[in-house]
Amino acid sequence: MEIAIARLWRQAYHAVGTSEIEAPQISQALIDELLAQVDEKSVSDADFRSFARERLNAFRAVPVSRAARVRQRLVDDESRIRPLLREILTLRLNGPENDPVLLALRNLQECYEYPSLALYDNAKLDFSPVWQPLVDDPDRGRALRAFEAATLWAVRRGLRSGRLFLPFAEEYRGKDRLLIPSRDWQTLKPAFLERRQLPDNPEPFLERIVAQVEAGLAALDEAVQAGDLRVSANGIHMKFGEDPAVTVESDVTAALRKQLVARTTERVGDVQLPELMMSVDSETGFSHQLHGRAAHSPDELISGYAGVLAAAANVEARAMAHMVPGLTATAILRVLRLFEGEPRLRRASDAVVEWMRALPIVKAWGLGFEASADMVSLDTSRHVYLARQDPRRRRFAVGSYLHILKEWGIVYDQPLPLMTRQVGAAIDGRMRQVITHLTRLSVDTHGYSDFGMAGSKILGFDLCPRIYGMADRKLHVLRGMKVPESIAAHVVEDVSLKSVREHWADLLRVFATIEGGWATATQLFAFYGSASRGEGVYLAGTSLGKLLRTIYLCDYFTLREFRQAIYSVLERGESVHALQRAIHIGALPVRRGRDLAEFSVVSSALALMTNIVMAYNAGQLQKSIDAEVAAGTPLAACLRALEHVGPVSYGHVNFRGTYFFPLERYASRILRAAA
Repeated sequence: MEIAIARLWRQAYHAVGTSEIEAPQISQALIDELLAQVDEKSVSDADFRSFARERLNAFRAVPVSRAARVRQRLVDDESRIRPLLREILTLRLNGPENDPVLLALRNLQECYEYPSLALYDNAKLDFSPVWQPLVDDPDRGRALRAFEAATLWAVRRGLRSGRLFLPFAEEYRGKDRLLIPSRDWQTLKPAFLERRQLPDNPEPFLERIVAQVEAGLAALDEAVQAGDLRVSANGIHMKFGEDPAVTVESDVTAALRKQLVARTTERVGDVQLPELMMSVDSETGFSHQLHGRAAHSPDELISGYAGVLAAAANVEARAMAHMVPGLTATAILRVLRLFEGEPRLRRASDAVVEWMRALPIVKAWGLGFEASADMVSLDTSRHVYLARQDPRRRRFAVGSYLHILKEWGIVYDQPLPLMTRQVGAAIDGRMRQVITHLTRLSVDTHGYSDFGMAGSKILGFDLCPRIYGMADRKLHVLRGMKVPESIAAHVVEDVSLKSVREHWADLLRVFATIEGGWATATQLFAFYGSASRGEGVYLAGTSLGKLLRTIYLCDYFTLREFRQAIYSVLERGESVHALQRAIHIGALPVRRGRDLAEFSVVSSALALMTNIVMAYNAGQLQKSIDAEVAAGTPLAACLRALEHVGPVSYGHVNFRGTYFFPLERYASRILRAAA
């Protein structure tokens, strides 16, 4: 239903185009009439001006917005809007008592009972006043079509915000039904406040936030006065020069890095994927997690590997059976079905990441409290239910949303349709991963919202969006707050804390629901988007989020190391995506993406294979470090040399061909490690 409504509006926008409506051409008859008046000596100047103004007023070029033209076109789209509304009326939507949208639906039901199909007089649209001029049209048939279009869009907004719901639906059952029940919330609230170190009364929390905003504005003013920041003339963007290098690397460090990388490349050479997998499995025992126990036979062990490869590389079971001699397609399909609905792949991936994080080399890459979250798109058929068109590549695809540590390991993955707001998935991954305690999560613009900024702070971590391309870089502060003159053009005084004080308890309940697993952030944040404007909890969350975003932007502009750390972890995520595209080939067939359970196997298997390759590379780099340390080089010097060398290289790995698993070298170690 929601997709059908959005499609109607999208088609109307495409139909009206972007060109302006031209004023009608002046006719020759009017020109002759004006000239006749000019020649008429009995007509005074004032009378002629009045006469000309009256005749020419209809030809004035009145600008008409694109949105107004879309509304006009939708009014004429009776053949598709009215049948859709009739279907909606049969659903019997629920909502708050005396909701204006439900009242409008009841009025339409009554209008449809009359054969004339005309709108009653004095109809009002309290929920969408922009449509009111069209509803007041003297042609009551046309007015009815305007009333229908306005009501249809209001239904979509109501469903998206959770204000309207269907008790028997899974997706549209209403956000109140997803939250912690009121009785349970009263019991769980004290523990949640203690765990998150939050006050029951919001005043201490808000005082700290306001103080941080004031300190951030002062630091920004100092940076402008010192010339570290250049404020643009148009007062929209702040521009700063290129950041200088944080450190100047010595020739000794550069030479040591080249030596370590060359030694690793020479020792490893070209490696076949089966040997790489078994080598990592012998260290991590991830096959034990795949089967839930030690494999009983070599065939069972290899079928597990083949199932992971088939899902990760997007290879059909029959084709994979040809690539692994002695294995049947039935055995591979059995493994793939085993992975559905069970977190086996994620547990196996966690085992690989835990082993990799135990290597000393990882200390050169990060400390475990930073990660990036972003989505990689995987091509598929347009007939797949989850498929959406990638706006950049113009291909139908589905997304795999990943949380990638600064130390390179993927700690969480989840399938996510494209064009879905990613901030909920970003918070879900941070809360559900079990590898480390993340206090900072870097995202791109799609993984951020003001409501999400508030949620992340309440849940105990910072959401750090990439500044490049962010649509709104203004600094939002409290009304009446003192603002330094140097940055006044960038500041918007539009935040009020009244809604935060009034709805603090409800706001805490929303995010406690996420923490406790009663509902996912992806589910809840779908209701707390732009469709929820005007609701108290949404206003409280966005008001608090605007202040937190201001604090973040002040830090971003004034703290060079902080800014560079965000870009660094995001770029590492992009490198991991490049490795994943090397592993995954082709477009997902329809039978692989019919629901989230099937696609989650693909997403998790791809994350597991990516972690396996990175763990293998990290292990080989660690062996080179151990040899160098044994030769007398300090460990700290080796770690410093490899600080910017990641384990995402894949040119030495043969991902394609016939797979021969060297059981004679690894099987006993793997079975023993898995037991």
